[in-house]
Amino acid sequence: MKKFIRQYALVFLAGLIPLLAVSCGGSGGGADDGEARVRYQLELEDGGPECVSRIQYRTEDGDLRTERDLDETDWTYSFYARDGAALYLDADIDCGRVTLSLYLNGSRVTWESGYSRATIEGTLRVDEENNATFEEN
Repeated sequence: MKKFIRQYALVFLAGLIPLLAVSCGGSGGGADDGEARVRYQLELEDGGPECVSRIQYRTEDGDLRTERDLDETDWTYSFYARDGAALYLDADIDCGRVTLSLYLNGSRVTWESGYSRATIEGTLRVDEENNATFEEN
């Protein structure tokens, strides 16, 4: 019986390992071809989360969302997007200084800072080799 269980376990693992290798592959650590991992980031300096009056951003579906109540001075939102996606992050603050950053596939590609407002707006570009760039509007 032990021999049967050992053989069954080896067959199971032999089939599972290639499946895991295929499912963990792909570009961008989860992105499909023609996609990039997008991350919006907000950081507050010289003020707490109560300083943020509003954050607006575009989601992976292109919807515009608004958040008003933050729990911390750092905020992030990540998703995968295809070539041509509209990227938008805007923050209004009442005190302190805000810095907005846009990351594509883990690299910061642009940032904006301000004492009352900061905005990043543009278009995602992904080439045939899955290199992602940002076109500012």
